[in-house]
Amino acid sequence: SSPLANLQQNINNADRHVSWSWFFKMVNNEMIFNFISKRINSIFGIPHPGEYTIEGPFNVSTVYSRSFSHLSWTGMFVMAIFILVIPFIYRMFLSPAYLGSGLALLSTMFLFMAYDNTISFTGLSFQLCYPLLFGWLEKKEIFSLRKATSYSS
Repeated sequence: SSPLANLQQNINNADRHVSWSWFFKMVNNEMIFNFISKRINSIFGIPHPGEYTIEGPFNVSTVYSRSFSHLSWTGMFVMAIFILVIPFIYRMFLSPAYLGSGLALLSTMFLFMAYDNTISFTGLSFQLCYPLLFGWLEKKEIFSLRKATSYSS
């Protein structure tokens, strides 16, 4: 109940503001890898907005809590659309040879979205780049897992 309780806490207590500047802050902090967004925040002096949470141990948030903190209900709607579009975009660029591992990584990321924003968490989301990279390297014939090497004399 902690993710939903924290979302409700944000709905009850967060400032409601919708503007283009807050939209760009939300895109930066919630939809881009955090190792990039931290640099952008430090360059432009953008504070990372906090979120309201309930008291207690084992406290987690959902992917929508900080989106609500940024843009109120609009932020939650934008995040939901973004979450729905990610698999289709990812599938367009994914090589058939790495479809299984790529979709398994994406499914794992989506499973943990109930507890945190795994889109911006680089430790999990950056792994989605490896199937794309391997497919690109294979297409350029730089690297291939399909080529069988024979060691017979």
